[in-house]
Amino acid sequence: MKLADIPFNMKTSFNESLREVPEDFEQFREGIDWLKNKIEESEHESVERGVMLSLCGGFSRIVMDLDDSVEQLKEALRIFQTQSKTVPEFVCQIRLAHTYQYKEDFVTAEGLFLKLLQELKANPRHACSDYLDYVFQHYGKCLLEMGYLEKAETLFLKALELRLVKGDLELIESTQKALQLISTKKS
Repeated sequence: MKLADIPFNMKTSFNESLREVPEDFEQFREGIDWLKNKIEESEHESVERGVMLSLCGGFSRIVMDLDDSVEQLKEALRIFQTQSKTVPEFVCQIRLAHTYQYKEDFVTAEGLFLKLLQELKANPRHACSDYLDYVFQHYGKCLLEMGYLEKAETLFLKALELRLVKGDLELIESTQKALQLISTKKS
C-alpha cells in the first residue's frame, strides 16, 4: 500500500518546532480509521499488513495517539523481522524512534537512532544506506527537542549534504528549515 491509495487527505506540513501536522485534521483521522479497517481485513502475517501497520503507526504519531503508534509499529517490526524484510524494518525503526521522541522517551529514541546509525556505519553497502539522511534528520530533531543544539546542527548539516546530492527539493527545504530553527534558537 502506498500513501496515494488512501482516499483521504493525508498530507502534512511542519510546524514551527518541526513536528508534522495534518493539512486537514478531520480527513487525516478518517484516513487513519480507513487504514485500520484495511489492516483488520488483511492477512495476519503478510508483508502488506506490516506496511499498513507501519504507515498507520506513523500517522498515529502525527495525531499524538502515541500508544497506538508504538503498538502498530512494534507489530509491523515483528512482521518485517519474521519475513526478513530489511528495508521496511529499517524505515519502521525510524518511525518508532520518532514516536518515542514524541513521547519524550528520549533515552529509547536516541538508542534506536544510534543503533540505526551504527548499522549503516558498519556496512556502507547496507540495503538501507539510502536512508542515512533520514536518520541524520530525525535524530537531529530528537536532539533538538532534547536541547542539544550543536549536535542537532551537525546532524542537520550531514543530512543536508546527502540531500543536496539526492536533489530532492522537498527534503532539502525540510533540512534548511531545521537549520533555520537552530539559528533562531542560538540567537
